[in-house]
Amino acid sequence: MPKFVDKKDWEWFVKYFLSEELQLCLDAGHIAGSKSFAQKEEDMYKRDKVMPGLLDVYEEIHLTSDKLPVTQMASDALAGEISLTDEEIYAKIKPKGKRNSRDCCTGVSPSITSLFGGFSECEKLQKEADKAMNEAAEAKKEAISANEQNKILPKKLKDVERENKVTRHFLEKFLNTLGYNFSEFNMDE
Repeated sequence: MPKFVDKKDWEWFVKYFLSEELQLCLDAGHIAGSKSFAQKEEDMYKRDKVMPGLLDVYEEIHLTSDKLPVTQMASDALAGEISLTDEEIYAKIKPKGKRNSRDCCTGVSPSITSLFGGFSECEKLQKEADKAMNEAAEAKKEAISANEQNKILPKKLKDVERENKVTRHFLEKFLNTLGYNFSEFNMDE
């Protein structure tokens, strides 16, 4: 035990890292190289334009380019159908018990997804925001089109009024030639 580590912290550390639960999660073989898993996750996001979940990252760094598992443990892990959310995965591998001041030194902290929602939730919100922006852009196009139509309407109204005046004048002349007085007709009915 290092001299600067508290005895209770060391006992927790040893118990946790020797636990069967953690041993099942440990897998020495991966193809991430010297990149951190966080960097690999960021690269996947840049490549796919979608924030990957923990299972997506695991699959990416534990399968070869031929889609073969790099180790037997990875093969076993990927063989089963897994349907856990990022929060459920975090909760399963996180040590049990209340968070206390010692957790800050031992690396036990809430995940970003537990604080701000899962990446799938962020992705959903991003899609909703994109949809709203598209709808707003479409509404703006419709408003511009409506404004252009509104600019044309006064000219069309003047044209209709002119045609109405010409038609009225023609009808008056026609009725006068037939011997009728145009003013006797009630045109409002």
